[in-house]
Amino acid sequence: MWILTKNNMLKHNLLTTLICMAAIAASCQNSVPKPEIKVNEQHKFEISSCEYKYNGKVFRLGGDIQELVDVFGTYNR
Repeated sequence: MWILTKNNMLKHNLLTTLICMAAIAASCQNSVPKPEIKVNEQHKFEISSCEYKYNGKVFRLGGDIQELVDVFGTYNR
């Protein structure tokens, strides 16, 4: 028969804590590698507080449709 004393409880709690810490440390080492981010230079947007640019051409949101067609090109499905 196992008698639960204060000393046994402390040992049990310490052992449980150590097992949990080891499991957490082991899971951190097996992290998933981050995917490589590639930039498509064909479609480059630049947004600042003053203006919007697409491939170096300035455009305005809410502006004339023809201005957007000149910047982005014609719409094709």
